[in-house]
Amino acid sequence: MITETAAGQHGLATVMAGNICGLKTEIFMGVKDIQRQASNVKKMKLLGAKIRPIKTGAAVLKDAVSETLREWASCSRTTHYLMGSTVGPHPFPTIVATFQSMIGQEITQQILEKEDRLPDAIVACGSRGSNAIGAFKPFVDNPEVRLYFVEGGGESLNAENSAAAFQLGRPGVFTWKLDAGFAGRAWPN
Repeated sequence: MITETAAGQHGLATVMAGNICGLKTEIFMGVKDIQRQASNVKKMKLLGAKIRPIKTGAAVLKDAVSETLREWASCSRTTHYLMGSTVGPHPFPTIVATFQSMIGQEITQQILEKEDRLPDAIVACGSRGSNAIGAFKPFVDNPEVRLYFVEGGGESLNAENSAAAFQLGRPGVFTWKLDAGFAGRAWPN
């Protein structure tokens, strides 16, 4: 079994699932993410995962996804790719969004039990989008619920450590789409 990860949570979950199923697990991870997430890398290794450091491109998740897809194309008859990010070619973002939608379903259930109404807004963490799309999915077609995608900042918009992909990116670098109804949705500033 192979997968990609950035922060390491999906990598940890994948190696644990692989262990339960008796499968060897290889985790593709950008070298910048390996450095940032050393404690999760250590845990994945302790659980038996082979970590494949990705040095190509910017050496982050998008590059790890590309390398994982390349690897999977060469071994798909004997290897399962357990994609964990809302990235890559269709149908992967849709599959991940569907699995992660449990987050939004739990939000819905809990707030209805507690408040007997839907929330005014959902605020979800940024990064690679899987948690956010999971939290947003049940609310995308409801204009009464505002959706906020929060991404960590940096020193400035022009700094190398800035996470302002929306401001500094170019078309195609950071995009995701849930469905046709989602495409026209405006994001709050």
